[in-house]
Amino acid sequence: MNAKRLMAMMTARGVAIGTVGGGRAEITRADVAAGLSFAGVSVTADRLIRLAYCDDVSQIALLKAGLVHELRNQVTCDRPMRYAMVSLARMELMGRRLCATCNGAGTVAIKPCTVCHGAGLKAWSQRSRAEALSVALSTFQRTLISDADKVYQYVSNLEQDALTALAKQFADRAA
Repeated sequence: MNAKRLMAMMTARGVAIGTVGGGRAEITRADVAAGLSFAGVSVTADRLIRLAYCDDVSQIALLKAGLVHELRNQVTCDRPMRYAMVSLARMELMGRRLCATCNGAGTVAIKPCTVCHGAGLKAWSQRSRAEALSVALSTFQRTLISDADKVYQYVSNLEQDALTALAKQFADRAA
């Protein structure tokens, strides 16, 4: 099993793959933390992965501050709303819910799932995103949805880039 696939299966407690070569292949939180040391990812990406996969809650405030600073020229909303949107993106990424239609597989029979479009995850509704930002749905749809989508995409890309770098670290060490 390749390292990127192992990272996709990662939880807060690590991932146990089963028996491989007489032992259990695992990636633990300690492995992730060590891999981050050599992965060459940005400080913000490092904090995001430590929070998501190592249960390092000490990174929350630093992560939020770093993301709000990095996003200042990419979104039009004010600083307090950027903080709220960063929190929303973090909740969306770390509180992922499986699609009920395909049970997280991304496909129904052999066709891509029409509900999640093959992602296997249930997207947050506009209403729940607006509630998380403490704004009316109409305000969210009219003025904030574009910025919220940009923030989510930025944080999602940051996570994917860091996971790719970590996967490379694990693959290099396994070889």
